[in-house]
Amino acid sequence: GASGYTSANATTAFGGTSAATPLVAGVAALVLSVRPDLSDRDVRALLHATARVTHADDPDWLTNAAGARFSPWYGFGVVDAAAAVAHAANWTVLPRAIVACSDEWAGALPLGAAAVHVPLLGMTVAFDRVEVVVVDVDVVHPWRGDVVLTLVSPSGTAIPLTRAVPTSVPLRDAAFVPHAFMTPGFARETSRRDGWGLRLVDGTARGYLRRARVCVHGVSSNATVDPGPVIAAPVGATTDDGTTVVLWTVGAVLVFMGVCLHVIVSS
Repeated sequence: GASGYTSANATTAFGGTSAATPLVAGVAALVLSVRPDLSDRDVRALLHATARVTHADDPDWLTNAAGARFSPWYGFGVVDAAAAVAHAANWTVLPRAIVACSDEWAGALPLGAAAVHVPLLGMTVAFDRVEVVVVDVDVVHPWRGDVVLTLVSPSGTAIPLTRAVPTSVPLRDAAFVPHAFMTPGFARETSRRDGWGLRLVDGTARGYLRRARVCVHGVSSNATVDPGPVIAAPVGATTDDGTTVVLWTVGAVLVFMGVCLHVIVSS
């Protein structure tokens, strides 16, 4: 209408997370109208499970160790409202989640064009079901676009966290600053106590790793630690403007549910 986004009654030019957020929030509301007992974690997992793969010929699609299709560009795919609502009726509520972290790796590890693999050890909990993984990384580098990070699970799934960005791209903050990278790409995998690793490549060999730590959010039947909070976006997790490929999952930013889900919705 006249006071809306355009003077017409519809638009084909409105996209990105600004459009995805209300769409996915609406789908979440439909799911909760069928199953008001579901938590934010349940809704997120249900949306992941019922998403449709889009642009299947894109070479960045991968299949994690649990058989879930995932892309650093499209997450789990396009949200499917009908499938999500239908699936909600028989959804089994997820058990309480916990959070467990590895020891912090600390040092001054030089980086170069050859990949460096850093084991992230010391986790005391095995997981029956991984939901979200957060990696805290501190790299010293004058141009963060040179640093390519990949997280590898104990099952061998490798999820890219960043991609190379040429110096011609005007990044807001050129230097690498400590980041918390969050990915749902390992969803539904199991995880033994140790085996997580961070792979780093620096195309210009000008940087070094100072600190790294991984924290896994999920369900564990053998945990002896106190349960952590309901999964939400970690403090310091960022959606960046080039280097950080924050994983666009099948949700959008569901602020009212306390969970950060990003999506590219394709029509």
